[in-house]
Amino acid sequence: METGTGHLRPRGTEGYNQDGIQATAAELNYPTDVALDKLGNLYIADSDNERIRMVSAQTGIITTIAGPGVYGVLGDGGPATSAYLGIPESLALDRSGNLYVAGTFTNRVRMIAANTGIISTFAGGGTSGQLGDGGLATAASLSYPAGVAVDSAGDLYISDSDDSRIRKVEAATGVITTVAGTGISGNSGDGGLALNAEIGSFQGIVLDGNGDLYFSDGYVIRRVDATTSIISTVAGDGYFAFGGDGGAATMAELNSPQGLALDAAGSLYIADELNYVVREVTFNSHVPAIIWPVPAAITYGTPLSAAQLDATSTVAGTFAYTPAAGTVLNAGIQMLSVTLTPTDTTDYDTATATVALTVNQAKPTVTVTPSAASITATQALTVTVALSGGSGNPAPSGTVILSSGTYASAATTLKSGTASIVIPLGQLAIGTDTLTATYSSNNNYSSSLGTASVKVSASTIAVLTSPAPGGTFYGSNVAFAWTAVTGATDYELFVGSTGKGSLNLYYSGNITATSATVGGLPTNGEQIYARLYTNFNGTLQFNDYNYTAVPQSQATLTSPAPGSTLPGTGVTFTWTAETGATDYELFVGSTGPGSYNLYYSGKTMATSATVGGLPTNGETVYARLYTKFGGVLEYNDYVYTAVSQAPAVLTSPVPSSALPGTGVTFTWTAATGATDYEFFVGSTGPGSYNLYYSGNTLATSASVGGLPANGEKLYARLYTKFGGVTEYSDYVYTAVPQAPAELMAPAPGTTLPAASAAFTWTAATGATDYELFIGSTGAGSYNLFYSGNTTATSLVAGGLPTNGETLYARLYTKFNGTLEYSDYTFKAVSQPPAMLNAPTQGGTLTGASAMFRWAAATGATYYELFVGSTGPGSYNLYYSGDKTVTSLTVNGLPTNGETIYARLYTNFNGTLEYFDYTFTAYTASALAPAGLNSSSRVF
Repeated sequence: METGTGHLRPRGTEGYNQDGIQATAAELNYPTDVALDKLGNLYIADSDNERIRMVSAQTGIITTIAGPGVYGVLGDGGPATSAYLGIPESLALDRSGNLYVAGTFTNRVRMIAANTGIISTFAGGGTSGQLGDGGLATAASLSYPAGVAVDSAGDLYISDSDDSRIRKVEAATGVITTVAGTGISGNSGDGGLALNAEIGSFQGIVLDGNGDLYFSDGYVIRRVDATTSIISTVAGDGYFAFGGDGGAATMAELNSPQGLALDAAGSLYIADELNYVVREVTFNSHVPAIIWPVPAAITYGTPLSAAQLDATSTVAGTFAYTPAAGTVLNAGIQMLSVTLTPTDTTDYDTATATVALTVNQAKPTVTVTPSAASITATQALTVTVALSGGSGNPAPSGTVILSSGTYASAATTLKSGTASIVIPLGQLAIGTDTLTATYSSNNNYSSSLGTASVKVSASTIAVLTSPAPGGTFYGSNVAFAWTAVTGATDYELFVGSTGKGSLNLYYSGNITATSATVGGLPTNGEQIYARLYTNFNGTLQFNDYNYTAVPQSQATLTSPAPGSTLPGTGVTFTWTAETGATDYELFVGSTGPGSYNLYYSGKTMATSATVGGLPTNGETVYARLYTKFGGVLEYNDYVYTAVSQAPAVLTSPVPSSALPGTGVTFTWTAATGATDYEFFVGSTGPGSYNLYYSGNTLATSASVGGLPANGEKLYARLYTKFGGVTEYSDYVYTAVPQAPAELMAPAPGTTLPAASAAFTWTAATGATDYELFIGSTGAGSYNLFYSGNTTATSLVAGGLPTNGETLYARLYTKFNGTLEYSDYTFKAVSQPPAMLNAPTQGGTLTGASAMFRWAAATGATYYELFVGSTGPGSYNLYYSGDKTVTSLTVNGLPTNGETIYARLYTNFNGTLEYFDYTFTAYTASALAPAGLNSSSRVF
């Protein structure tokens, strides 16, 4: 570290005198920061004067560009010179020249736009105590923002001093985040992430070309690395004193360092405030590059070696790896790091690098060992499962599940890589069983399987003796009997009709008896299945048996005749009464056998049912009649044809014809038995009704108005309802074609005769009104003229331009709500405005009075003359008002030789055109003879 020397100018006068003078003559009041723009203009945070001052690089003149404003009135959205800044302490410029101002009393960072001078809040102003990280910066809170800096991307960094944080506002999104500091004041965390560090009181902040962030923190200077976000101290030992020049910057003593700056070589300059010196820190010039390819994936158990730890560099030095060679890493994505210590530490810094290594899971070996090679069905079996991770690897942890056929054990936790599992008796099937052990996997080992086999032999089990297996039941109640078996703990009897092992008809539960009476059996002659289980202390074995149910006939439909056509939408169905039947159910539907979307009788003892609301479209109708014997249901299916009733038909207009106009009466036939009709008309496809919907009606006609007149395809749909059944027919028509009106005069494409023109068009048959648009900004524009809705066929448009530009006209024709239009273009008439012919353009006026003359312009309605001294178009010296004359005398002109500006307007029916002129004011003699004043003349 070095201390700067040099000569300083004497102390200035504290205060504020004025702007518009040489900066060296101006008074300042506690200036706290400066900034330079690309043109070399100097910006000063004139803190206690509540102003931002600018010193022009070309003239050295000082001016105020922001502040002082009214105390407490921010002034956002207005000129910066009217804003209150709140003790501005720090400045920063972005590449566009926008100026950022840190206001410590407003707790905001304000931005002054380079192109407008308008001031606005860029960060801060949110609810006190709510940081607002992750949201818009304008909704966040700041506490004594004492420093600002802008990086190469335009992102803004803020020393949020009393919040003990460095904040960042992203230029692209306006979102604010914390990049350093926990919010707790302190000075700790070096070598870790900046977000986890404690930082204290600070003000100065600066960024280098790499994006590394430097800031003053109490009695030290700290840096946040842009790549790693690691925070470190680069200057100061934490004690307030003066010392350490010529040695390592981190061993030097500082006393309240404030402002910071970096030069092109990367050297850091520190305003060491209470030591009254500027200190310089020079950093080593190079950080060597480390080349370290991403290593290939390895399997768990493979120790790290040179195959993975193979970083290189063009700079000689020593590589230290973490983890070290020989380390066995867990499976997953593991980060390897290396530190290069250069041999030449004078010219090179220590460098670090990291790579990601994928460590795949290892596949363990699973060994399954049963306690016996063969057992009977009444024996349990102990199975040992052992897992090996391979040579040198620890035994896998986790769980295993043992399975065979329908048996599966609970997940069993491995202990030192082994587990013992007992399979209860009766869980394995008779024959040779394959035992499969499935390992669940853990972080380092993948799932894996192991198998072994065991032979299981059968035991003697109970046998059904009555009814005789394979026979037919004698009724719906049957007594089942079986043999007693020595060693059996209990029995279970299943009886069902859906297949072997089914129990939808009967289940005995666990019983020790050797017989059971079963009621409610079917009487339809179907197949019945019985299964008898014998239980040996939890081991179940069984025998299966087949029987035939006693046959009983079910009811049959007699009316209407099955297979016939139904007589109407209401029909009475009748069926036979069956002996032993407990009730009946009738289903009627249209979606297939057994459907009942049209009718369901519920359970009934009646032998007939009247069904209404049946379809009338000739479709197939399905009937199903259930007969119940006790709890047994039997049924017969029947098929019918619905009665056919013809829907109404559109007769007028003739289908597929062209409609006669935009109002049409549609007529249709009356359909026998119809309860009502609905009529749809649309233009978007069959069944659309965007143009008309009749609602439910008994009428056989409908008048439809407002139909389009553009020749497009129109769609009509006529619904006929028979009771609750609806049928329809679709029709297509062509809308009547009607031609829109056409402009006749002025002739399209011609030049208009003047600033006013009469537009005339043809009358369109069937048109309800017209609209005329005239504009200059493109087809369909109407910035010059809009007629409104009119039934006239001509209109006069005035105030049209006279500069020869292209004008656009659009004529709309409305047919009962349908708009059609045609576009036209014209050329505006060219009329040159009047020109001054006296005084001579660029000449010197002859006195304080001058006669201004001009030639009359063809078609001009009046003229206006402006004379001023503040620039083209100014009229602080003279304004004529609207005049039809071609000359005017102007008095009271200055006689100081300054530039005089004249502007002559020519009005063509509301359109203004002008020419600008400049003159030199008359200069009165500085040495007038005695007795003459400066306005006298001597002849």
